[in-house]
Amino acid sequence: MILIEVTKPNNQSRERPLRYYRTTGLALSQMQELVARVKDSLTSPWNMKVGRPKACGLYQAVETACMYVRQNATEEFLADLRGISQSTVSRIVTALVPVVKAVLQEFVPSAQEAIEMVKGRMCLVDGTITPAGPTTSILNCGAARRASRDSTPNY
Repeated sequence: MILIEVTKPNNQSRERPLRYYRTTGLALSQMQELVARVKDSLTSPWNMKVGRPKACGLYQAVETACMYVRQNATEEFLADLRGISQSTVSRIVTALVPVVKAVLQEFVPSAQEAIEMVKGRMCLVDGTITPAGPTTSILNCGAARRASRDSTPNY
């Protein structure tokens, strides 16, 4: 899917592709800004001058955290992608996802503000997995299926 940003200078339509990375959902400048904000909010430097160095730098770690959240990717997959261990990805996610959430909180509109921003407009949802209600019915479907399978006599 290609997203198009429409600009209208002098009443003429001109289209150009909206550039972003599919893995993170952020443009390069947005990712750089996010990494800078995360760096400023960390209580200690990402790479210490003493001790064992981190498996990846802060930029790759923030990218990994964003991919984990946006793509709902497994830690194993992200580890293979980055050439690091699953436990390292787990530590990155545990350390950085709350920090990313905190530094982006000021940009998250309230429900009422979001409704007002999109009123009368067509919206594109980018495919990010978002909880949309109780999942107990989904979970119960699987349990009901197993129960019916287990109660069926074998002939």
